[in-house]
Amino acid sequence: MSAVTTAAERANPGALPQPIFNVCLAAVVIGVVSFVGGVASDPQTAWLAFHSNFIFFTLMSCGGLVLTAIYSIVGAHWPGPYRRFAESLAAFLPIAAVLGVVGMFGGEYLFKAVHQRTWFASSGYLQ
Repeated sequence: MSAVTTAAERANPGALPQPIFNVCLAAVVIGVVSFVGGVASDPQTAWLAFHSNFIFFTLMSCGGLVLTAIYSIVGAHWPGPYRRFAESLAAFLPIAAVLGVVGMFGGEYLFKAVHQRTWFASSGYLQ
């Protein structure tokens, strides 16, 4: 937290209220069910949407991590609650690691080289 905290920062301890947590949990469940339904009906489109969202949100979290690192290294003053915002973006990186492993299962729908790998192996180029 920044050295000088405002009254609004002290009033919000950082815990998510239970009704908002329930809404977020419901949104996650709806998203997972929609993705599984999309993979079942049109896997190419579902995996492309997954991959584009994965790249976007992972790069946003990396940006928050870099911003936090730069401000901390140079000893800059953080204006208001911006430090918590940047650090909360970086908190998505462990989730992004898990989603990256999940995304490996859709490689055959995303990249042509995955299909060509079997051709190289059968033709003797990888020996």
